[in-house]
Amino acid sequence: MKTQHTLLITLAGCLLAGAALGAEPVSASAPTAARPAALNDSGAALTAPDLTPYLGELEEMKRLQRENAALKLKLEQSKLQADLKTLRGSAPPDTSVPYVVALSGVGKAGKARVGVAGYGEQLVQAGSRLSNGWTIVAISDNGVTARSKAGKRVELPFFAPPEQFSSDRGARP
Repeated sequence: MKTQHTLLITLAGCLLAGAALGAEPVSASAPTAARPAALNDSGAALTAPDLTPYLGELEEMKRLQRENAALKLKLEQSKLQADLKTLRGSAPPDTSVPYVVALSGVGKAGKARVGVAGYGEQLVQAGSRLSNGWTIVAISDNGVTARSKAGKRVELPFFAPPEQFSSDRGARP
């Protein structure tokens, strides 16, 4: 079985190499010119194995190779388009981390005004849930700690880069 598989791969390579050189493909039913028979070590004529049953598999392999090449090109094109959108500024900015606008109150009565890009600002206290799914864990005189949707604890920054703002749903320009 392994020998047949090796022969199939060799045949496929020969056919692909011939096609690359511009040779006309030979079908199993096409007449061939008479050639002198090859001889083995004992002088007996060698007979070529019948590869007709493998032609269907070879055609399938060629079809799959063409499909794979087309898919690779499509993937590369979509990556390039995404890069181009990012360079042009039309890709959505990373708005995953909320930011602290202001702190008020003392101790357990502490509150914070937290900005969420795309949602605007919210007045929160410990235990509050933000519009983007984050949860406020603690508010201290030094800042606000929140838990992301993935469960990671994050100390929220006191500002937001301007590119996080958009004109939708109350966010500041």
